[in-house]
Amino acid sequence: MIAPLSPGLPVVGISKQAADEYCRWRSQREGREVRLPTADEWEKAARGADGRIYPWGNMVGPDYANLEETDPGSAPRLYAIPGSHPADRSVYGVFDLGGNVREWTATLFPDSARRYQIKGGSLAVSRRYAACAYADSTPAIPTDVGFRYIMPLTDGD
Repeated sequence: MIAPLSPGLPVVGISKQAADEYCRWRSQREGREVRLPTADEWEKAARGADGRIYPWGNMVGPDYANLEETDPGSAPRLYAIPGSHPADRSVYGVFDLGGNVREWTATLFPDSARRYQIKGGSLAVSRRYAACAYADSTPAIPTDVGFRYIMPLTDGD
């Protein structure tokens, strides 16, 4: 049985190419640059200026973020509505960087011409992925990867 879906849930199973195409479409619609964050930008939004290990600090609790260890006996597991885990919030007020859905970035791994860094944790992975500095890559389109976009500030902002 597939758990019920709703428009408030994150979109997952997105390829890097599809995420880039959405950003191009959104840029045209907004009349300004819309793009995926670089791995450094993503990590800065998650870590803040104090060098914390996780977006919320240096300790991890059983329900800080929507990770594999959260509610281990519950089934079926489903992605959470963004902001459902209030502890999973960076010092800048950005939610869900440690769990729920892993995210594409615009940064290639240094030793690769094709593999982009995926940041953050998801309900399908352990808390190791929730660490701000952790990055992963995969050659396939994983079902726990989505994206968030950024709109860089302009002179008028």
